[in-house]
Amino acid sequence: MRAPCYADHKASIYRSFYIYVDLYPMAADKDYIEQYRIQVQTRVWGDPYTRPRQRELEQLADQIEQRSGVRLSLSTLKRLWRDDVTQLPHPSTLNALVSVLDHATWADFKQATVRTPPRESTPATLQPTRRRATAWWWTAAASAALVTLLVLLQATNRTTDYPLTLPADIPFQADKTVTLGVPNTVQFRYDVSGIDADSFFIQQSWDPRDKEAIDPAGHYRSSVYYLPGFHRAKLIVNDSIVRKVRIHIKTDGWLPLAEYTDNSHEPFYLDKLIPASTGDLHITEAQLAAAGVDLSKRYQLRYYNIRDFDHIRSDSFTLQARVKLDSIQHIPCPKAHVTIVTEEDIFYLQLTTPGCVGDLYLGMGETRLRGQEHDLSALGCNLYDWQTFQIKNQGKHVAILLNHHPVYTLSYKKDFGRIVGIVFNFSNPGAIDDVSLRNGEGNVVYETAF
Repeated sequence: MRAPCYADHKASIYRSFYIYVDLYPMAADKDYIEQYRIQVQTRVWGDPYTRPRQRELEQLADQIEQRSGVRLSLSTLKRLWRDDVTQLPHPSTLNALVSVLDHATWADFKQATVRTPPRESTPATLQPTRRRATAWWWTAAASAALVTLLVLLQATNRTTDYPLTLPADIPFQADKTVTLGVPNTVQFRYDVSGIDADSFFIQQSWDPRDKEAIDPAGHYRSSVYYLPGFHRAKLIVNDSIVRKVRIHIKTDGWLPLAEYTDNSHEPFYLDKLIPASTGDLHITEAQLAAAGVDLSKRYQLRYYNIRDFDHIRSDSFTLQARVKLDSIQHIPCPKAHVTIVTEEDIFYLQLTTPGCVGDLYLGMGETRLRGQEHDLSALGCNLYDWQTFQIKNQGKHVAILLNHHPVYTLSYKKDFGRIVGIVFNFSNPGAIDDVSLRNGEGNVVYETAF
């Protein structure tokens, strides 16, 4: 940790002083902070009264980043959910926070929100006396703060609060040790010697659980990647992302694997179980058990194909495939989930049985829909029979077809670059077949040959 200086402490004391003398506006905004927490708890977690746990705050940070493009730190969200908020976050942070409530700015949120009135009203006969007492109290408090300010400015030259200053160039690069496949060790090389800060991290991907502390005096850190994909590693200083680097960990064709949903074990790679030719790609429950998967635990079966798909842009393409799940009675809401990996984000489509459509998610571009808030019932089907789906994207206008019938349309605006991967994710053992990918002109650039 760096040694604080006089200028730092002066700025900190001035901030402390203005918290005293400018508390009335903050008191009003604190009501809006409380309303924000209630609305998020109600809308995101379905309970307006229970405070979120750390994992739920991490998920909220992911949603905020998807909606606003701003990554807020876990410590920022934890401070917001404490009852001792004394100072509003930066305006850009406030704008990012309300993006999950579909507001563009904090001002829009305030305009659309009715502040909670005081819990107890003050009798009219007591109001003049209270105003005089309040005015006297604030005058005394401001005077005491000013005296404290002058004394501390003279008595000390140390503090620990100082804005982060970054050099123009911060070296940060990543190199894979294996061209194709997983596990794959990525070697990070960095130089943060010109940055004065308290903490330094490398985060392997979007998941905050993949964040590791690094030595600011060092220049090398390696991390093992167990999953293929198009990862966006981050160099983090204090709570700020200062650099990003892309890591494309490709597969050699299709890679099936299984993973426990609680991340308690490294993935089970199942590529050795693929028969030479069966007409589809199908991992059964018996094969999972033979591979050592504990079938009493919740797990996911995934089929990865991570590669460069001949430079297909994500704003115009057609993906078609057939999916089918094995019937397993103890899973009440089976799901088939396809993810289209792009350079900037992921697109995803979920299918389930008709009775479970309230749990579905659909995301194309920056447009993200939940079955709890949008009618996705057309995506309900019998997953124990073959289902053919198509995602037709023409100029960021998406049509979804199920068994060749249009069932949903939506649009988005942002550019997400090239398609760099396709992933199927099943809650049960199951199969995929007839996977094909066409470009915007309708030409087939990839198709399976199981």
